[in-house]
Amino acid sequence: MEQDRCVGNQNIHSTLNLDQDKNNLVKFLDRFKYGGLVCLAFELLDINLYDFMKQRHFMPLHLCQIRIITQQMHVALNALKSISLVHADIKPDNIMFINHQSQPFKLKLIDFGLAAPVSALCPGTEMQALGYRAPEVILGLPLNEAVDMWALGCVLAFVYLGQHLYPTECEYEVIKAIVTTEIDDTRAFLSLLKQMLHVDPDRRITPSEALEHRFIKMTHLTSKDNPSPNSTPACSKMQEESTTGVKNYKTSSKAVNWNLVSITTQNSMINHGSIDL
Repeated sequence: MEQDRCVGNQNIHSTLNLDQDKNNLVKFLDRFKYGGLVCLAFELLDINLYDFMKQRHFMPLHLCQIRIITQQMHVALNALKSISLVHADIKPDNIMFINHQSQPFKLKLIDFGLAAPVSALCPGTEMQALGYRAPEVILGLPLNEAVDMWALGCVLAFVYLGQHLYPTECEYEVIKAIVTTEIDDTRAFLSLLKQMLHVDPDRRITPSEALEHRFIKMTHLTSKDNPSPNSTPACSKMQEESTTGVKNYKTSSKAVNWNLVSITTQNSMINHGSIDL
């Protein structure tokens, strides 16, 4: 435990080589011992992003506000990357307002207790809060700075949706949610949905056209950009299951609620023309 604290302290000290204000990182002030414990002193900040969302009853932020958060946190990640340091615990709780009254949406990244040099990462390393854990961490794959980008993406989704993007209870549910929200499949579905909901009846997709759509045919999963030898048999199996195994398919109420939220959000995006299909 003491060794872990020492490593954590070293990683915090490594950020001193950066301009902490310019790079939106919490400012380290001092360290001292008290009662046999090593204490670290940081600048006084305001509320964290999670508590801020909680105060607003998790009402989603506007895109103009999310853009400000996105820019500042990418500056922070770029700075950490320049010194080959991975934060490893990015979540709303670890992003704090400096002073939301006088400097609205001026933020800093805090808590480097789990930070580690990229060279020290190895498959199987435990890191990140579950709902913000990158798939390569869960699956025991090689790790690098990209785990922080995944976590930040989940944070931005959280403030956009007003709820966690992925489940926060077990790794299996996280991986299941990641797989079922695979971007190409989602885009294909939204493309079909947009054509089905066209306001001009003459331009609305017909049943025969819909049956040839890439979402039904799964051609987007077997294109030249996806050369995996497993993709074609996998798609065939999925098509078979979709036509013959529907009666055996069971979905938990939680999964249903999850999908309804996703569809509602994406439908709103379609109606406002914010998705490039």
